[in-house]
Amino acid sequence: MKALVTALLLSALVSAYIVGAPEPHCSTCHTPANPVKFEVKGLPKYYVPGKEYNVTIAITEKCEGKCCEGFYFSIPAGDVKVSDPKAMKVERPPFGTPYLTHTEEGRFRTSWSFKWIAPKERIPLTFTVSVLKANCDNEPTGDNFSIKEIKVYPEGYVPPKSSNRLPYLIIGVASIAIATLLLILAIA
Repeated sequence: MKALVTALLLSALVSAYIVGAPEPHCSTCHTPANPVKFEVKGLPKYYVPGKEYNVTIAITEKCEGKCCEGFYFSIPAGDVKVSDPKAMKVERPPFGTPYLTHTEEGRFRTSWSFKWIAPKERIPLTFTVSVLKANCDNEPTGDNFSIKEIKVYPEGYVPPKSSNRLPYLIIGVASIAIATLLLILAIA
């Protein structure tokens, strides 16, 4: 009986991951063989608060043989509108960042399009986007995935000026070295 319950729980866990990404880097279920070439179109470098943007995630290389593709798109702020609920879904975990991912039907596509609604607050954002090109053998090996982080800023955003302290560090170290050398010479 205990073995049956364990088998049922494990099969439910494995099938749950077949229909969506549980985390951004895919390594819970897949051992990467090679990176996957992909692009993200429509996500602006600078966004207008509250504006809708048409975003497409596309795998740009052909599949050899039978493939199952998938994706993960974090939603650090704002929201998304899913254009095809048969192909993708929004996951809102109780802890962590909400994300958009593929469904079971959506895993046989090489691109996914949706709308991202920019947040009303003017904050810098970092999106995590990953894609998966699996060999559909339901084994964790021989699959390919890649991950990107994309930084997006509110329109008119001016990043804080970073102070380059390296020249001051070099002057400080040189001063200490010279003082030490003079001290050694004075003692000798």
